[in-house]
Order: sequence, then C-alpha cells, then structure tokens
Amino acid sequence: MWLRFMILIGILWLVQVVLTYFQVTHYNKRILELKNKGIVAIGRSKGVINAGAIVILATDEDGRIVDAEIMKGISVFARFRKMRKLIGKHIEEVSENLGSFRGQERKAVEKAVEDLILKNGFFSKTVG
Repeated sequence: MWLRFMILIGILWLVQVVLTYFQVTHYNKRILELKNKGIVAIGRSKGVINAGAIVILATDEDGRIVDAEIMKGISVFARFRKMRKLIGKHIEEVSENLGSFRGQERKAVEKAVEDLILKNGFFSKTVG
C-alpha cells in the first residue's frame, strides 16, 4: 500500500515537472517573439492567495506599445493572452491610466511600465 502511494506521488511529481517545462518553454518563446517587435519589459506580480500575473510589453523606440501580453493563473496550464487595450498606446498614457487595471494585473502592468521608464527613459514622470 505504502509503495503504491509513493509511486503515485512520484508519477504526479514527474507530470508537474514536464508541465512546468512546457510552461517555461512557452514563456521564453513569447519573450523572444516580442523582442523581435521592439523593446521588451516584463512585469511580475505574485499572488499569495490570488493568481499572480506576468505582463510582457513590447514598445517601439518612441515608447508606443506595439504588442502586449499577460499570463494570469496559478497552474502550469496558464498561457499568455493579448492585451489589446494596451496596443497602440504610449507608455505615458498607460502610466497615467493604471486605475483601469485591477489587482495583480495592475501591479504587473505598473512594474513593466516602470521597467521601460527606468531602463529606456521614455519620459521623466513617475509611475503611479
């Protein structure tokens, strides 16, 4: 009985490792694809009880968002989805309208915008 339980735990652990590998592969693929579109920034927000969020923003050299994706969830099945409401907007506009986002999504967008501002100096206003 005990041996069967340990084998089951081992199989479940192995399945988790495989699924995590596929999620990390998907994450890296999305980053590389967005890097081909412009300057990339990543914002992460960990949830303790709630689902966390990861936002990837790609901008042109003027600070206009050319692509944006978000991954929210607590499982290895979470995948990136387009954030169409950000595409075409300038970083400054997104920074000034963070109130339109909620919870972990807002924190992740804010961190990605801060990353773009700090690393690339798109404008001098502070975020928030």
